[in-house]
Amino acid sequence: MLEELAGCPIFKGLSLKEIDSIVATSQYKIKHYDKHSIVKLSEEKLEYLMIILSGKVQAQMIDYSGKAVTISELSASLPIAPAFIYARQNEMPVTVTALTEVSFIVFPKNSFTDMLLENRTILLNFLMVISDQSKFLSEKIRFLTFKNIKSKLSNYILKKSKQGALHSIELTETQQEMADYFGVARPSLARILSEMEQEGLISVSKRTLTIKNLQALKNLSK
Repeated sequence: MLEELAGCPIFKGLSLKEIDSIVATSQYKIKHYDKHSIVKLSEEKLEYLMIILSGKVQAQMIDYSGKAVTISELSASLPIAPAFIYARQNEMPVTVTALTEVSFIVFPKNSFTDMLLENRTILLNFLMVISDQSKFLSEKIRFLTFKNIKSKLSNYILKKSKQGALHSIELTETQQEMADYFGVARPSLARILSEMEQEGLISVSKRTLTIKNLQALKNLSK
């Protein structure tokens, strides 16, 4: 457990001994969830800090029709929605689902507040974490709102290929998972992939995508 917490950005810069001492004087629980189970529902109150000790979760926004947009996937040592713990309306902005068996260490809000007040390193780390999360969410909103499907897909390919440094990439997600990430219907995504192949921008063979026209992808991603 201490090693996983040492990898958490909130405890960055602290030794295992320091983390052990801090945790020992705090109130915490260990929670376990089975694969595919709901960890937190959207609009559910967030009264504590949750840090993943093992496993992987997916955060999605789901509307009343059941349409889902994947916001992020999180794995060991990362906190769940830390920026919302101290919000006036401290409700989960997303539904969090376990992609694997997953375990968390859970610190009640009051206990975590004591950590922030007593340890300057943790306080500064927490401010950095919520600032980084705000930046990530701002970029995600821009990505989902201002770009068409082809632009989103070009941006995705460039990021996966490190701006074209890699000639080919492996598509580890299914088309449905990619569609959820882009916030579009799967048939629409399949159609755009086919169009981009016909236009000579990419080629797709099973799960391998090869970049054919890097400059055109960069132009589309702007």
